Amino acid sequence: MRSHRLLVRAFLALAFALLLPVTALALEPSNDQMWGAEGPLVSSLTTTSTLTGDHNDNANYDADYYFFWSSGNGTATIDFTPGGPGQYVSSWRWCAGWETRVFDPRFGMGTVGEEMSVTQGLYYVIVQGTDSADPYSLTLAGSTITTVQPPNGQRMRGRTVPIESSVSSVRTGAVTLKPAYVYSPLLGPNRIINGKSIADEDWFKFYVTSTSDVWVGSYTERRYMPELHYRGDIYNSAMTWLGATDDNVKKLHLAPGTYYIRWRYSTSSEHGYDFAVVGPYTTSAPYAKLSTPYAPTAARAGSAFRSYGTISPKDGAVPVSIQAFKLVSGKWVLKKTTSATVTDYTSSARKYSASVSLWAGSWRIRATHRCSRHLPSYSGWRYLTVK
Repeated sequence: MRSHRLLVRAFLALAFALLLPVTALALEPSNDQMWGAEGPLVSSLTTTSTLTGDHNDNANYDADYYFFWSSGNGTATIDFTPGGPGQYVSSWRWCAGWETRVFDPRFGMGTVGEEMSVTQGLYYVIVQGTDSADPYSLTLAGSTITTVQPPNGQRMRGRTVPIESSVSSVRTGAVTLKPAYVYSPLLGPNRIINGKSIADEDWFKFYVTSTSDVWVGSYTERRYMPELHYRGDIYNSAMTWLGATDDNVKKLHLAPGTYYIRWRYSTSSEHGYDFAVVGPYTTSAPYAKLSTPYAPTAARAGSAFRSYGTISPKDGAVPVSIQAFKLVSGKWVLKKTTSATVTDYTSSARKYSASVSLWAGSWRIRATHRCSRHLPSYSGWRYLTVK
């Protein structure tokens, strides 16, 4: 069964059609995994390549993966000519670790003019079978097939197999997910708590930096073994239940924050599953640390002073601003925001710096930043008097 999961996990698909004289030659790259898929495929452009073996430690078997994005509802037509006996093509609609088989003919059969229905979304195609020195050819045609890359976060980046000891059974130790990675954990044996046998749980978490759609999908063997009865429940930081995924995709519209997935209820002592989280603003690095900005304890009204500090980790150009709050009738009120310049500082941090001028009164300032890779972050406060 595990070998079956390895094959299906590679699930991938694409559609092909209408043989044309124009040919694209794929030089047998290392595209034998979903996250190495070539693409996007171009409508009506024939692709040729060879299956050369050594896939999943099988020296006589290979698989090539391709992808395309469909802009909407329509049809796609596939033409496929195998390079040898035992080669075939299949197509999958994929989202967040969950796949729908769209097209899958018999082994060793050529495919001519096969039509399949498509909707908006990401599709993969897998050409697989025994190796052969002769090339195969495939063509995909359809009016909704675009040459643009799929939206941010939709394509998979890799696969992670956490060992049981690294997966926490409680929320406080939840494993932080890498967005667009397929996770393949294993629900462990029952735990003994206060003398009672309790089903194992796996806890994971992810972060959303901007209000957006997020997809949580999974592939479990429950479709083949319905007695397993396990699922992934999704919660926000207040532990409000948002839905579940179990051999399906759960689409959520989430605000910025921290979210959890709890896998449980397996009736088997140990069993595996696959799942993933995708979305344009999901991240595994929720915060960037900002040091408290420098400011003099006393400043002259209208005279600029230099305010600066550091931001880490050093992971790209992050916009930083200095917010100035004035004490008005006993309340701190945001009165001025100044953009800071961010420059290299050390191997692990950058330096932010801004010229700030304020008018008379009691003030406090802080640094803040916001970007698609992090939740909003704020530094500590620096207090000063302006006369």
